Amino acid sequence: MRIAILWPARAPSPDVRSGIPLGMQRGLEAVGAEVIPVYLGPGPAWDALPGPLGARARFARSVARRVDLGRAAGVVDAVLAPACAEVCVGLRTRAPVVFATDAACGFGGPIVGGRHRPAPFSRLRRWVNAAALRRARAVIVATEGARRHAVEAFGADPDRVHVSALGANAVAPHEGLGDRPAPSPDGVRLVQVAASPGRKRVDDGVAAVGLLRERGVRASLTLIGPPTPAASRSPYVDCLGRLRLSSPADAAEFREALLAAHMMLMPSRAEAFGIAACEGAHFGLPVIATRVGGLAEIVRDGRTGLLLPHDASSEAIAGAIERLIADPERWRAMSRSGRALAVEEYTWTRWAQRAAPIIEGVAARAPKGGLPRA
Repeated sequence: MRIAILWPARAPSPDVRSGIPLGMQRGLEAVGAEVIPVYLGPGPAWDALPGPLGARARFARSVARRVDLGRAAGVVDAVLAPACAEVCVGLRTRAPVVFATDAACGFGGPIVGGRHRPAPFSRLRRWVNAAALRRARAVIVATEGARRHAVEAFGADPDRVHVSALGANAVAPHEGLGDRPAPSPDGVRLVQVAASPGRKRVDDGVAAVGLLRERGVRASLTLIGPPTPAASRSPYVDCLGRLRLSSPADAAEFREALLAAHMMLMPSRAEAFGIAACEGAHFGLPVIATRVGGLAEIVRDGRTGLLLPHDASSEAIAGAIERLIADPERWRAMSRSGRALAVEEYTWTRWAQRAAPIIEGVAARAPKGGLPRA
């Protein structure tokens, strides 16, 4: 099977060769598919869209011509559009389109990437995502919650919406994880991956570390992502800044931070899926998370981590950390269970094993005369 995958980037470069599209491409190649990247230029500029689609729709038509030429030459059987909703809507091609997304139309609210957007932005975003769901021959989402949201809130055809959990972009070595000492009041190291500090509630994690210190627990936090003022001021927080996994040096630093930690914090306000939680599990880290979005499905409460209410306070976060410090055997059991689950379920090869039959089925059923317009 030959699949054209749409990349939200101008051309291959170290800055873009990471993340969800690359994971999907490598996973599909691992299960025997031939993948042809189609680079789309800069990422979607939602705020600059003139009208409902504007220039992006015109650009999508030029992409469609390239895809159709490839299909006519027998080199493209289907098109995979990972999180390219606006291009998926504008794409008019005879090749069947599969829309893959972590969120299936986002969170359905005004919060995007930790920033509040005005109502017109939310309406446009909702319209584009609903149109993408109608346009695609199949939709692959990351969680059962996202599937329900696509069907119930956006009217997607339930027979066309499928679930395949995403994979981790960083995985642990097979050796050495069992040698990690359990956390104790004399030393507990936490890690938080937060590209959007507000949405990920970095300051609540920093405050939880401060509370533990006041109680005599030698807690510290490694923050991967842009620091907040509170994180920068705290003597107990090591701010690594943004790390690009496409950079070998950054990838090594990322892995070292997770190997050195005892637990991962993810007290997010909103989360489409939560790839960082999958990565934490790969490194044997129990994940302390809020019950929001994909985290409610990734983190198995009491088995691979602890789930807190969506509005959990820094006191509640500190209390969850203390419970695992007080029970080293429970921490070890969570570490082993999380690692086993991640290796079994949260890899890009596993994603592709579930997704490839869906794409193959769509390609086999595609009419020769083209697809209906959304």
